[in-house]
Amino acid sequence: MFQRALALFFAAVFVDCLPLTEPTYHLKLVGQLLCNGTSINGSVALFENGAPRKVALSDVEAGEDGKFEIEGSSKLWSKEQPLLWIYHNCNGEYEVTKRVVSAAHTSLGIPQTYKEEFELSQATDNKQSHKIFFPIGLLFRTVNSGLALADTIIRKVYY
Repeated sequence: MFQRALALFFAAVFVDCLPLTEPTYHLKLVGQLLCNGTSINGSVALFENGAPRKVALSDVEAGEDGKFEIEGSSKLWSKEQPLLWIYHNCNGEYEVTKRVVSAAHTSLGIPQTYKEEFELSQATDNKQSHKIFFPIGLLFRTVNSGLALADTIIRKVYY
């Protein structure tokens, strides 16, 4: 009788600990915007890729040294990859560069490391390549407001 009551108690505690809602994913990106090796001003915004309307979760201005730090949260990132928009004038014209932040969150519990370099290669008169570096990021998965996962995101993307 005691063992059965104890088993029922632990079963109730276990079920009570299970998450009833979808986990929320938190993304923090730290980087620097560079154009031909020189830091540039600009702004960056974080979006949900699968959202019907593109409303920025967060947006920040890069400092004079091009450095920025941005973070946001979404439940969609378990299904869709986050979008990072970079607003800049690297080649003398105002441009918006849009990039998907790769799905490091698919490796639950195992941190992955990547190296990332955003290279701008739009046609210009002098054919110089323009680079925007985006070196470091952290992705956190929370379940019931508790931190469960942290992945380092540094990956290489050319466009």
